[in-house]
Amino acid sequence: MKPAAALAAPLILVLGGPLARRQWLIAQLQGRLQALPQPLPTPSFCDGEAASALARLSRAALVLLCAARADEDASAQARQAFLREQLHAAGAAYGVLHGDDAAIALQAWQALQSALGLAQQQTGDAQPTAEARSLANWRSNCEKCSDPVCEHRLFSDLVGQRAQA
Repeated sequence: MKPAAALAAPLILVLGGPLARRQWLIAQLQGRLQALPQPLPTPSFCDGEAASALARLSRAALVLLCAARADEDASAQARQAFLREQLHAAGAAYGVLHGDDAAIALQAWQALQSALGLAQQQTGDAQPTAEARSLANWRSNCEKCSDPVCEHRLFSDLVGQRAQA
């Protein structure tokens, strides 16, 4: 077995959303990784904009796209649409993070755990919440699809359900 330092560090791309949000998310993920009971190769994170990050797609172990929020301007929506088009054109698998900061941190952590092959027992996480189980069920059915029209429809339905509650 190789020592942790000898293992190649996976590359994690975090795209979309404001730079401050991407940097905050990366710091959250790095903090959780550092708190693990066993050492792992520390992933290399890239919070770059489209051109620099998209050039690294072939080396990425995980690509996360922060969804534009409803309160962001039209340029944020356009930037997200451009990134999705580029990811689709490259045939890249990626995960889209929706919601407030706590929700995107949870979604990103779960995606990172999966990408690194970490079980919850290894990370010391408690039993998954109902929200996490629901996300896991959704992910198992739709994870590889990344169809923006379908994703928009699912997200709109979720927002509609919250408005009715």
